[in-house]
Amino acid sequence: SSDVTEQVSSTKAADKDNTSSNKAEEKATAVQSTTNESKESNTVTTTIATTDKTTSTTAVTKSNVKICYITIECKSILDHLDDLKDGHTPYLPKNGYFLNNYKCTYKEGDTAYDILNRACVENNIKLTSKSSGYGVYVVGINNIDEKDCGEQSGWLYSVNDSFPAISSDKFSVSPNDRILFTYTCEYT
Repeated sequence: SSDVTEQVSSTKAADKDNTSSNKAEEKATAVQSTTNESKESNTVTTTIATTDKTTSTTAVTKSNVKICYITIECKSILDHLDDLKDGHTPYLPKNGYFLNNYKCTYKEGDTAYDILNRACVENNIKLTSKSSGYGVYVVGINNIDEKDCGEQSGWLYSVNDSFPAISSDKFSVSPNDRILFTYTCEYT
């Protein structure tokens, strides 16, 4: 996040005569570039979120603004607290939601994983993922990792109430998509 700010600041200083739409376009490019870099690494880490958010702003040129929504929740753990590994209770939101219907802007070609990554960065939520033969695998969100609440527990995602058969980094986002990353304690 600070790298993006430094990139955008240095770009603005070098091109003071650009119009404001050119500056917004450069900032959007810097944000996308950083997102792509984080996609290539095995782990993306930020600090822990402490509040629920429902709105977002991201600099994108007005002609390219597209909106989707993301929810990140772990409500199933609230029904399986006895199975949760020691020390993880402080990371659970009381209502089960890290983000609920969080509004995101995106550009053509962004994936469900790009939206998850961006939303986590914007809200200081720790995201841990790794590359696999199938694509990017979400290991944990906000220190709630796979197998932290039973042998079958872990993160799943859906788009518009459907669970795609591809990894989230391969699912392209469309206007008004409703993306859900949900923690399950019993995969069935």
